[in-house]
Amino acid sequence: MMTAYVNGKPWAAEAVTARVVGGKMAIMGKAADGTSIVIHLNGQGEGKYDSQNDSANYSEWLDLGNKTAFTSSAPEGSSWVVAQKIDEEQGLISGRFSFFARQSASEDVVSVTNGVFQNVNYQADDASADGKFVKEKLEDGLEGF
Repeated sequence: MMTAYVNGKPWAAEAVTARVVGGKMAIMGKAADGTSIVIHLNGQGEGKYDSQNDSANYSEWLDLGNKTAFTSSAPEGSSWVVAQKIDEEQGLISGRFSFFARQSASEDVVSVTNGVFQNVNYQADDASADGKFVKEKLEDGLEGF
């Protein structure tokens, strides 16, 4: 399950998946209308990921019907994601996210707030800790979220 508010309007994915490749995580949700949210994390453990501290952490809003893409790593974009729970035995990940993204070819922006992904099945490549997430502790933990 993945839900969020996009420019203040409810959005829900009909299909969600997650993948770990080379120590990086991607969580992808696609709605029935062809829009998608893709979250890119420079890591694969529980904790907080934001674009202010690491530009490899970013999120995207894709509207394939209108052939538009918005990214939080574009100028003036930002994102934060909290990977709250990883169940390695069941292969599930849950967390929260928000991001502000700009379309690089225009001044158009998108605001994605109150995002949640819950019990998303993930797959890991062989190079990612023997197919399992590595639980990483961040110094600041999850306080404040």
